[in-house]
Amino acid sequence: MYKPASRFAMISAAMLGCSDDSAAVEDPSSAILQRPSRPDYECFVAQELKDLKPRQWGAAGHAMAQAADGYAWLARVEWMSSNVFQEGDSKLLVSEVDGSGAFGANTVVPVENPALARFPVLVSLDEGAHALIWTQGSEGHRHLAFTTINAGGDIAIAPKRIIDSVYVDEIQARAARASSSEVGLVWNGIKTSASDADAGDRGVFFVSISEQGERVGEPIQVASNTGYVQPVIAPAVEGGFALLWKATTGANADAPAEVFFARVDVAGEPQGAPVRLTELRQGAFGASFGSDSLAILATDHGYLVGWTEGSYGNSEDDHKGAHSIVRLLRVNPSGHALAPPADLRSMQDHVDEVEPTLFEFDDAVGVLWSRGKHIDTCSGCVPDHSQEFVLLDPIALHPVSNVVTLPPPARGGLLRRSAAVVDSGVFTAIDISFHVHSEPGFAAYNCDKR
Repeated sequence: MYKPASRFAMISAAMLGCSDDSAAVEDPSSAILQRPSRPDYECFVAQELKDLKPRQWGAAGHAMAQAADGYAWLARVEWMSSNVFQEGDSKLLVSEVDGSGAFGANTVVPVENPALARFPVLVSLDEGAHALIWTQGSEGHRHLAFTTINAGGDIAIAPKRIIDSVYVDEIQARAARASSSEVGLVWNGIKTSASDADAGDRGVFFVSISEQGERVGEPIQVASNTGYVQPVIAPAVEGGFALLWKATTGANADAPAEVFFARVDVAGEPQGAPVRLTELRQGAFGASFGSDSLAILATDHGYLVGWTEGSYGNSEDDHKGAHSIVRLLRVNPSGHALAPPADLRSMQDHVDEVEPTLFEFDDAVGVLWSRGKHIDTCSGCVPDHSQEFVLLDPIALHPVSNVVTLPPPARGGLLRRSAAVVDSGVFTAIDISFHVHSEPGFAAYNCDKR
């Protein structure tokens, strides 16, 4: 979460209305991992990939946040079975997990039908407490629910419905906490009825809630024609929230797609017009299927945003082979670019680099992403993605650590993660994905400052 006096103390010239600080990079459009590195950190895998069977999460999602020293909170919908296709007695659980992937006591969140709970989100509050938000219900009757859990793992506020049913195939909310303590939520939805869903006019919706779970106003539609890519949210540098989403320029599915940035106050009132950051190259998102293709991080310099884009390689101006890449862009507090977007790694034919996760780590910015073979069509295909990790300078975006690769198992790929910075390391909960199903995994990284 952005902190007014955080470790990123340097103010860039661009934020002061002076010249662009991209001069810190010799070629700001060069691939980031090809830039000269400064080895400030030595990073390594501290806990190899651990298969957590017989725990099963299915496709219900999971979320991580820092707990007490040496631990992270992990929220998930879980059942116990040695076979992922044999679903058992589901529970919405929050537990402490240590750096070895060992679980502490479970907090069972009382919900009416745990099997219909999905996509938990954790947001850090004061004094070690966390807000837990999740999707509840079945298709056409879903809503968002809220509770808080104190530092000891006890439920402090009885679960309550905060957003009534909004017609959508899935409501997968993202959340962040503002400097004024409100929790902001953003999600893709259809405002009125199933007929709107058939028309395909999906939109980005926003609402903020108090730490007691009371709404601050009604949900507000921020954008339309947003497809299925989940929007993301961060605390705004100047108060309120910053939003990032992908939208098409027309109702046609083949219309060009663009990435937009906007700021809203806690009531959802726009703070300036949305800013178009980039137009995406057309094509597939590879194995991530686009749902986790956006990321945003607030820093003292503004924001670092990331996205996945890909191409089928069917254009004379494009690569010959299909590919997906992760791109990063620094923007100032108003959302205007400080340098051109940069590829994290140069494009390679038939290589899939997807699902960026961004976070603060000491004096650096951490990036996690998945890398494997690009899958154009899936007929019994199995992802083979590794999980990659690097630390970057927050301004120049050059590496300040080695790149660490967490290899996949003999069968399956590492996709759809949640992560938390814990002491000098990073814990990750991972889906070991077989495309049609997945199994839960855990791994951890450590970084020693030189």
